[in-house]
Amino acid sequence: MMRFFHTALVLALASFLVHGRHAAAQERGREPAKPEPAKGESKQDANQASAPVPNMVRLGFPAGRCDPNDLSKSDTAWEIQWDITNPDNGTSKKNSSPSSVLVIRSARFMFKDKEGKPRWYTVLKNLEVGEILVPYDKMQPVFLDVSEHAFRLIPAKKEYLGPNCVLPGEILDSSDQRMKNKVLKEVHDDGLRWMNGKNIARRGEKMLLWSLFDGGNYRYLLEYGFGDDGLITCRVGATAHNFFDKQTDQRDIHLHVGCWRFDPQLSEDGEPAIGGPRDNQVLLVRRLPRTPTPNGMFKLDISPFNPDDTGKASEGFADWKPEEFTILRVQSKARKNNSKNPQFTGLDLIPVRYGAVRNYPWKYHFANHDFWVTHKASGQSKYRDVPLLVNNSNPLDKKALTVWHNSPAMHVPRGEDYGFDGKTAWQGAAITTWTGFMLRPVNLFDGTPLYNNGSVVSAPSGVERD
Repeated sequence: MMRFFHTALVLALASFLVHGRHAAAQERGREPAKPEPAKGESKQDANQASAPVPNMVRLGFPAGRCDPNDLSKSDTAWEIQWDITNPDNGTSKKNSSPSSVLVIRSARFMFKDKEGKPRWYTVLKNLEVGEILVPYDKMQPVFLDVSEHAFRLIPAKKEYLGPNCVLPGEILDSSDQRMKNKVLKEVHDDGLRWMNGKNIARRGEKMLLWSLFDGGNYRYLLEYGFGDDGLITCRVGATAHNFFDKQTDQRDIHLHVGCWRFDPQLSEDGEPAIGGPRDNQVLLVRRLPRTPTPNGMFKLDISPFNPDDTGKASEGFADWKPEEFTILRVQSKARKNNSKNPQFTGLDLIPVRYGAVRNYPWKYHFANHDFWVTHKASGQSKYRDVPLLVNNSNPLDKKALTVWHNSPAMHVPRGEDYGFDGKTAWQGAAITTWTGFMLRPVNLFDGTPLYNNGSVVSAPSGVERD
């Protein structure tokens, strides 16, 4: 427990320091963070509450024959409520930190059970980018593009949309003029969803909601994907111009660390509802060697997250290890699927990343660990503060929770980032570099999604592998 006390003490002292690394940023269109009002989060909560009508997107799959007024006719469907934080940024009013980001306030999924009955299931709430950390390899400069700036979301244009795929793309309207024309929606084919042993297949579909974040010299694509199989994808894409022209001492090499947070729900509609935010447990899923001596044999280990002295899950952190295929699982203790072998329903956070960071100084300690879990608290959206929130390692049982995850992308400048002179950043543009993660349902469906499980496919006889 001392590690959390030490972390909290150092971070508390660091909070008194004046941030002095932004003089160079002003030259490239970045501005230092303005002092926040004492009740910054309360103001943000008030902005969210003041929206007269929720921003809602409803889509069923197959999307081409969706009736948005009756999603029960669809095979599966999503109902997404979205929002924009600090929406005054970019308007005629005075800008203030934190920067504006696209938020998924609620994600509800509809699927059919084995009897063909529609079931509505709330997956999560308050999914958002809590920080974009941009540290250069010589630690000068280091940017916190959400918490220390007042960046806006760029108005959308039709030319940003892809070609018509499953459905034409669109720019979303809003009754709140500050959020109008800031979010784009696209519906795409998603490849083969499955194929069985008789070579019968079904193609998948997905909906993307995304926006453009003006990060000074950079532009960030904030993207959320919602698949017809219940999969959610979360990505940040970095593009536009390098901060430096081409350098010879490697000081232009840097990371873009996307930092997300969300509140898991795992609640099925009903009277009463089944499950909910206080009925979940948090687990780590790892693939571990069966023996100390390498022999190619492994076992799946599913253990409580950050176990305390009694072995129970507690607030804290965990690290992604590629050799262990680390997954963070939030699992309901109340809701099961309805197969003949019922299992508890869960949500797997699966990293999709370049690597990991482990050695940043205390001010950026939040990025040194890949998974954090805390008790949920109102207005708790600053990712940089998460080490302070786990100071007491409180038990997670029977508590509403917030999950925090970061995913870094490394940007090593190359010739394709510049103009024909091979060195001037503003004569070219950096190709979009993506990082993110997936949220995959576990034991939600009664069988294979979007599959006629009533038609049993027998395994072919005499099948051999070459």
